[in-house]
Amino acid sequence: MRYILLLSLLLFSNIGATENNESNKATPEDLLIKTLNKISTGDLNTAIKDINVLIKKVPNFRLAHLIHGDLLSARTQNINTFGGDAYKTNPDAVNDLKTEASKRIKSYLYKNDKLLNLNLNIQLDIKYKYLIFIDVKNSRLFTFKNNKGKLSYNTDHYISIGKKGFYKKIDGDKKTPVGVYFLKNKIKRKLPDLYGAEAYTLNYPNDYDKIRKYTGSGIWIHGVPKETYVRAPQASDGCIVLSNQDLKKISHILNTKNTPVIISNHGIIKFNNRDAMTVAENKKNILNIIQNWKNDWVKGNFDNYISHYAPAATYNHQSYLEWTIKKKKVLARSNNIQIALNNISVFEYPNQNDNLLLVDFYQHYKSSLITSKTHKTQIWIKKNKDWKIVYEGNFE
Repeated sequence: MRYILLLSLLLFSNIGATENNESNKATPEDLLIKTLNKISTGDLNTAIKDINVLIKKVPNFRLAHLIHGDLLSARTQNINTFGGDAYKTNPDAVNDLKTEASKRIKSYLYKNDKLLNLNLNIQLDIKYKYLIFIDVKNSRLFTFKNNKGKLSYNTDHYISIGKKGFYKKIDGDKKTPVGVYFLKNKIKRKLPDLYGAEAYTLNYPNDYDKIRKYTGSGIWIHGVPKETYVRAPQASDGCIVLSNQDLKKISHILNTKNTPVIISNHGIIKFNNRDAMTVAENKKNILNIIQNWKNDWVKGNFDNYISHYAPAATYNHQSYLEWTIKKKKVLARSNNIQIALNNISVFEYPNQNDNLLLVDFYQHYKSSLITSKTHKTQIWIKKNKDWKIVYEGNFE
């Protein structure tokens, strides 16, 4: 029938869903994929039974209701479009649901192909128990556990992002930011129903956003209104939105303050396709570059030390001229400089040119003038094959 052909075009290939999921244990997405698989093979009777189980489990799942309506109509007529008659009255809503179905299926194919080894240039210190990776192109949030510096896949979830997509730069642009952020606080005050069961703040704008003069605030990870299961793939004002069910499932992670959140403009498959040996070598080189910066500082030679910084680099948001004059005077008066860098974490920073790193560490500094311990953040940029610091400051 024509609907099966339409579904095949949506899926691009037979999804081969696993059949042994018990309905009481399967997630709503498991049941959805199982239903779509039955449709793609022409088994409409079983598909109707499966979609009924899903609707009973999640009565407010709009995509499930749309497919259920199509299946009932398919018993008596050919369906020329995804969504049938609903498409005629509200094509935008149906297209949103079609996009949601496509993104859910694509993520299922990732897992089936065992593509969840995240080969990022990341050195993750043990102080971070988890890492969240958000694939904005494919409307997916992944959580990983940190096992002594090695990331292991934990969970993944469908999400909604900004109405206007991503690369947030301006207050009110309805876009989701791209970069490395950290979870801050759970919102404890009572919020409107729009934000769902819970809401957690991110540190947007971060230090790198600020030096690029990006504006806006209030980028959260939150849930959906109680009468809604999920929102369309692009439906928020810039926040990352999960179902209330998924939000609660990972609440122990979201409640872990300063958990790193990588919001990436690249699909996760890009990182899975990387050679693990090459990534390991990159990490080693990055740590060597940081060590060279520290060694030149210890030696007290201002010219060598400042060569690690890009022109116009900022320090705690001071101008280049202001902070370098101060630093030169301090170095000239300092003797017996000792510096230890501990708990170093390095994050490959998502951006359009793939040439940024965010580094954070604890710095123990001692000289004839001062003794201090600081939690620092640096942003390194690669220009002409050399890595330079464009920002350095206290971790916020």
